[in-house]
Amino acid sequence: AQYYVAHGKGSDVDHNGMADEFSNVPDSNKSSLGIYRCGKPYNGDHGLSMKLKGLEETNSNADTRSIVFHRAEYVSDKFVEDNGKIGRSEGCFVVE
Repeated sequence: AQYYVAHGKGSDVDHNGMADEFSNVPDSNKSSLGIYRCGKPYNGDHGLSMKLKGLEETNSNADTRSIVFHRAEYVSDKFVEDNGKIGRSEGCFVVE
């Protein structure tokens, strides 16, 4: 199976679907590279979500940046049909 996963809008400034830049800096709106550990699920602004803990120097600020795994309407077949591509996150891993 294949799934859409949004990356940070700061990683894809020209919105061409390719993440070109990565960061661990708060408020960068960029995706962070590295290995993550899944934390406890919780109900947040986007419904059921899961906290993530960055395990490497490149993503060690995941908690500070509130980088989580969640769903959003901008990651769906319908959104792609209407817009030609999925939306982008503020650095979170976002799925349908």
